[in-house]
Amino acid sequence: FTARLDNQRDLPKFRAKGVEYVVHITNTEDLREVFADMLEVFKQDLAGDDFMAAKFESDNMLKAAHTPPVRAARMTAELLFKHIDKIVQSDATVLSGNFSIRLLKAWVPRGGCALENKHLEERHAFSKHYVRITNSDKRCLLRALVVACAYLQFVAKSITKRVWHTIKANSPTQTKLVAELQIEAGLYTTLQTVSQAGPFGVDALPEAIRALNRLHPGHDFGVRVYRAEEANRCIFNLPGTEILHLHLVEQHFNVVTKLPAFFGSDHYCPKCEMAYDCKREAQCGYAKCPVCKQYDETATHECFVTPPKAKESSAPYVYYDFETYVDSGKQHRVHLVTAATSCEACPKLFPRPRCSVCGGLHSSANCIAGRDLALDFTSCVSHNDCACGMREFVSVGPHSIDAFYCWLTSVFKQGAIAIAHNGSAYDAFLLLGALLNGLAKKKPQVIFQNSRLMYMKCDKITFKDSLNFIPIGLAQFPKALGLGTQLTKGDFPHVFNQPENWGYVGPYCSIDMYGGKKNKQHDSIADWLAKQEGQVFNFNKEYLDYCLQDTLILREGCLKYARLIKDICGLDAFVQSNTIAGLAMAVFTTKFMEPNTLGDEGAPVQQPIRLEDALFGGRTEAFVPHAEATETVELRYRDVVSLYPTVNKFDKYPVGHPLKAESSGSPGMAEDAKAAYMASFFEREGVRLEKVEENPGLRFVAKIFLNSLWGKFCQRDDLTSTEIVDSYEAWLQRLTDPSIKVKSCEPIGESFMMLEYKPRFGGAGERAFKYANVPIGVFTTSHARLRLYEALEGLGTRVIYADTDSVVYRCSPGEYEPPGGSSLGQWTDEVPAGCRMVQFTTGGPKLYRYVVEKPDRSLYSVLKCKGIRVTPEISEREDELQEILRHGGL
Repeated sequence: FTARLDNQRDLPKFRAKGVEYVVHITNTEDLREVFADMLEVFKQDLAGDDFMAAKFESDNMLKAAHTPPVRAARMTAELLFKHIDKIVQSDATVLSGNFSIRLLKAWVPRGGCALENKHLEERHAFSKHYVRITNSDKRCLLRALVVACAYLQFVAKSITKRVWHTIKANSPTQTKLVAELQIEAGLYTTLQTVSQAGPFGVDALPEAIRALNRLHPGHDFGVRVYRAEEANRCIFNLPGTEILHLHLVEQHFNVVTKLPAFFGSDHYCPKCEMAYDCKREAQCGYAKCPVCKQYDETATHECFVTPPKAKESSAPYVYYDFETYVDSGKQHRVHLVTAATSCEACPKLFPRPRCSVCGGLHSSANCIAGRDLALDFTSCVSHNDCACGMREFVSVGPHSIDAFYCWLTSVFKQGAIAIAHNGSAYDAFLLLGALLNGLAKKKPQVIFQNSRLMYMKCDKITFKDSLNFIPIGLAQFPKALGLGTQLTKGDFPHVFNQPENWGYVGPYCSIDMYGGKKNKQHDSIADWLAKQEGQVFNFNKEYLDYCLQDTLILREGCLKYARLIKDICGLDAFVQSNTIAGLAMAVFTTKFMEPNTLGDEGAPVQQPIRLEDALFGGRTEAFVPHAEATETVELRYRDVVSLYPTVNKFDKYPVGHPLKAESSGSPGMAEDAKAAYMASFFEREGVRLEKVEENPGLRFVAKIFLNSLWGKFCQRDDLTSTEIVDSYEAWLQRLTDPSIKVKSCEPIGESFMMLEYKPRFGGAGERAFKYANVPIGVFTTSHARLRLYEALEGLGTRVIYADTDSVVYRCSPGEYEPPGGSSLGQWTDEVPAGCRMVQFTTGGPKLYRYVVEKPDRSLYSVLKCKGIRVTPEISEREDELQEILRHGGL
């Protein structure tokens, strides 16, 4: 093989280096041997316990293959091929040409040599309570272990004071004991090189401690390492009943014999791991429970989850939106930013005055018509008719994102909550990149969920995603939340947004510039464009109006949503949590959860029991590939009204009477029909409805709350975490932490390192989510299955297709049907009243098409295909798809 160094970047802050090689394989007969030789060359400057991560890229691979950061000794050809095999199916395809390997090398601190900085050690030498290890070899770690063990023996009077002084000195006795420990632990290559081995780092401690316990039967030694460069913080801990305390100064290990003196205190509690001066009132072995917040005995404590306090914040809200274009390198570049602030006292935004310059729906001061959009322009208009000074911000140009963040941090010095729709997958990512490239004054705090940036806070500004609370598209806000007809999301030719088209004034673009038939709104856009024929399209005007309109829709929708939540339960929606599920849990725990409801035993789950398996409640099956209605046989499509909320209410855990019945309203319902509905509801539920009126916002909020709460009980504790670190110590702590598994690390500039990790199974630590209670959650899906099974059992062989909460079946007069109705838990007909299903075809779960006949004998079809966006382009080929489903193949 040949390897050419293509790029190299030093990362002195992290004692690391990034290198990239372009490799060409000349001999493909034994690829694993070639890769083994290649890695040996790449690892020449690393010791076996240093860290190394690899990223493998090739033109023939759809995406890069990553290896997690591992010890250099574990970076083998087998490990690399294991991760490559996850991406591709054959080595030959990958290696047909050049490929690149990016390596991240990191060096760990290790002891072994005499201390160079004598003054640093003297600051940590505490008279007779501290033993300085003096050695001429590279085994100071093993010598420190031997001396620390001898001290415990001396305290226990197992050895005399004379023997203790002999061992702690650099004597032949100490050297002999070190050699015995080293051989028992296997920390050598050959017996002739025992004294030349080393240096040893903290990674050698587990094997060394196990060897020490074998040499001293009946003892259970553990070890703690305190590092001078980290304010004597413990950087390594192995539990045991007899703890050996080591002090790492630069690259040299010494021994701590008295921890109180070491920390400059009068007392030290080994159970609580805390130094203190005054006698403590608290009893050792007791601690504050992270779940119930009670101070109790840690070993036998059984608790109940206590209701939390509602979070409060006076921070103002900022709603923002980015518009980008795609450059020649296929990178999204932020070019336009609009933002608007709000408070409850602000007057309504409508009717909005039009711009006196271009006639657009924006302030004249913010107008960009006639401007060169390749140049930076920033403007902010304040509305002084409100105490909060409501502002509308506009910035356009190559540095618009920088101007936006500088405006945020300068105007809102005490903090603010900035919200974008789908920001966790788009806007916030673009902003994070700018922050890490020098825009931020401090390290951003981030929370990821898979590839979504759920939360970010930097310089007192908190960034959240409204899509996590209102899971619908921005265009659906006005209808779903009842915002009225004045707010309507427009359409914009994003494909046309290129530097050469900025400032364009002329005829409207073709529909291809709007996404063509790939756009789900193809037909409506085509009709709208037909009406615009002969009209003039002003790019700059439409560009600003489109972005600002999105921002204002977001602002009004979030205000309406937050107001509904505040009126219902008195909580600030965007303060309590980062998702609708978390908000629903906050409402339940603060307003409805009774004392001693959620228990937490704290006992480990014994395998092979996996309660989580019961969460797979979906039962989707295609029983008959094709069915048609006849004169005597009807086709029915029934769906349970809110299956999981039905289970929550009727089967095990009702929480009062749901607001959903009131909020559903009676759109289009006559007065006599409304009275009949209220009478039937009272007969069935025992609740007399006093008002039945249309309230789309309340209906929307109630529905998403009902479907979000139960799943929060089943939140996993092993979610992948992403952390941005800005110090070598924090990075090394994560890499060497035995309770987590680092999946990847990526340098960001020279000042930050992004780590992705997850807890190891069986690892100790505080629970990530204290309300997690899998048994409660699995009852929801279990009862839901029983409801479906009950319907299937009654229908028998007449079933055509079934999903988790719905069933399609044949029906003749007098035959059993699931109980129909429009109330919670009843089976409602998915086919509109007066219409009948005449044909149903399915190709398997989540893939089906059915044809409906209207009262006037006209037909229309409905196509469902999970995983495929049903665009007009696909809809045009429905008949072709049906033939494939019925007969197979083309």
